[in-house]
This record gives sequence, C-alpha cells and structure tokens, in this order.
Amino acid sequence: TIATVFCIEVNLQRQSSRPYANISHFSVFPDEDEVLFAMGSLFRTRSIDRLEPEQKIPVIVLELTEPTYIDEHPLG
Repeated sequence: TIATVFCIEVNLQRQSSRPYANISHFSVFPDEDEVLFAMGSLFRTRSIDRLEPEQKIPVIVLELTEPTYIDEHPLG
C-alpha cells in the first residue's frame, strides 16, 4: 500500500458542466476543505511531486477540466 495525496484545483471563475459541492461543514476533519464531485467529472494531471523530499508520499495535483479540453488535447 502506498499513501498518496491528491490535490485538486478548481477554477471558480469557470462554469463547469458537472456539479460539485463544498461539503467541509459535514467533515469530521474541520481543518480540511472537502469537495464532492459529480460522477463523470474529468481531471487532468498538472504535476506529480513528493510531500517533502525526505518523505516518499506522492502528491498528485489534478485540475477539474471539461470534455472539450480532452477533445482539443488528445494523448499522443
């Protein structure tokens, strides 16, 4: 098992075709921001780093994106 941290960036200025909701006020971890994303939400990888150099915990930074971005930027 490998512990992994996911950091998801959402641009609040852009309208998303998939709904999401801030559910932090329901969390048992009051210091954390928690967001619930709709099924089918698309994310693109912005970067993969380490939490700290001496730790081996990967941090994967994702960005909420739209299907049109995927269509305009295919893999390969």
